[in-house]
Parts: sequence; C-alpha cells; structure tokens
Amino acid sequence: MSTPVIRILSDIHYADCGSWVHELRSIAPLLDGPDRVIVNGDAIDTQLTHRAAERVEELQAFFGERVPSSTWITGNHDPDISEIHEVQLAEGRMWITHGDVFFDDVAPWSRKAPEIRRRVRAQAAHLTPEQFRLIEQRFQIFREACQKLPSEQDPNRRGQLARFRRIASVLSNLRGVAEMLRVWRELPDIALEFSMAQRPLAQVIVTGHTHRHGVWHRSHGRVVVNTGSFCPPTGGQLVDVSDDRVTVRRIVRKNDEFRVGATVADFRLAAPAVSAITARA
Repeated sequence: MSTPVIRILSDIHYADCGSWVHELRSIAPLLDGPDRVIVNGDAIDTQLTHRAAERVEELQAFFGERVPSSTWITGNHDPDISEIHEVQLAEGRMWITHGDVFFDDVAPWSRKAPEIRRRVRAQAAHLTPEQFRLIEQRFQIFREACQKLPSEQDPNRRGQLARFRRIASVLSNLRGVAEMLRVWRELPDIALEFSMAQRPLAQVIVTGHTHRHGVWHRSHGRVVVNTGSFCPPTGGQLVDVSDDRVTVRRIVRKNDEFRVGATVADFRLAAPAVSAITARA
C-alpha cells in the first residue's frame, strides 16, 4: 500500500482580480494525487467577493470531487470559511497556520492596517499582554477583526487594467512597501518565535499570508516554510507530507494551468522527543 500524502496550499484568492486563479480547472492538476489537501488560508475573499457563499460552495465542491479529504484553515481574507485556524500534524511536529496572527495589525503593509489595529485593540482592551499573546486568543480576536473590512480595490474587477490599478495602488503606498519588505525579511524569525512559545513541539512551521514563498532553516533543526500565493509576481510552492517526509515543491504556471514543479527542499521530521511521548502517555 502506498503511503498517504497530505498536500498543503495557501493563498489561492479564487476569483480575485489580483489572483491568477479565475477558473478552478486551472488548479485541478495540483489536486491529482494527494489523499488530503489542506488549504492554509485566503482561499477566497469571503468578505468582498461577489456571491461569496456560492463561490465558497463551488470551491469546496471542486476539491471534494478530486480529493478524498480537504481541510480549510481560515485566513484574514476568509475568516469565516471554517472554524479551523490551525492544523498540527505528526504529533505536533508540524504546525500549519495562515500567519496573519503573527502581526498585531494582521497585514502591516495594507492601507487597512490602522482600522484593523483599532479593531484588535478594542477587542483586546480587557486582556493582559500575556493573554493577548496566547495564540488561541489571537485567533478569536483577529478573525472577528477581519470581518467586513472596507475594500481598497474591487476584487470582482478582472483584466489587465484592474491588475495594473491594484499594483499601482500597492506601489504608491510607500509606507506599505517598506512594511512589506520588513515583513518578508522578519517573517521566518517571527514565525519561529511564535511556534517556540505556543507550539514548542513544532519542528516545521508552514505559513502563507505574505505571498513570498521560501524555506528557511533555523536553530535546533527547525524549518519555516512559506507557501507563497497564486498571485503575481512571486507565485508559490506547495508542501507534501508523507509519513515523516516533508517535500517542498514549486508550483509552475503554464498555459493557464498550475502543476507541480521542481523540488525545493526534502527532509525528514525528527522522531518525537521522549519527554513529549511520556507526557502524552
């Protein structure tokens, strides 16, 4: 019998003008093979996309027809797509979460950051700093703060002109560009710090959110993986988990279709710590 494969994707942003995914058939090749697919946030903008509920149903049905099992983790653009905010695999040695809760204002580069920060502070006013750092508390607060945020761009507009306007809006926000570059630089260490404090068994942290794919090896054998996105200009990568082996592969776009590309990294998870096994015995 073959070993089951779990595949992790993120930031599809289906039907958004800033995404390459306007037809679900374009991602069908990525669903051929795995026994389970985990979509790690921002599958679709449930707050702004026209007929969002129908689109979510369409998206999940499409996956359901092609993959035996699929899991939908919430992101800042789809805070209500499920009640799942994180997934832990391999006895907690792999931690998967979208990544927006790593930042107090969710998306520091966004023009919406001040409003998000105001909402977060209002909801966290009764908490101590220690309570606010708890990941479960942050999931609850941040998902509520991301509901019904005003839009910077119409996500339903498509075509080159809409994409140009979106890019121009981003580039004209100099503070946002500076924040994005800072986040790209600091994300691996921020994610590692959160995992060591909140999910200390995690050897591999898989995140998305920032749209910059990468694999970063850190101290004590820990690895941070960002799956990037299905949006220009950076593109993305996927993570396959089979038994204790983790394989990161590029996602290749060709002729409006996405396929599994070259291997970026391949490694095994270390055996669970004896103390962790004893604690669960």
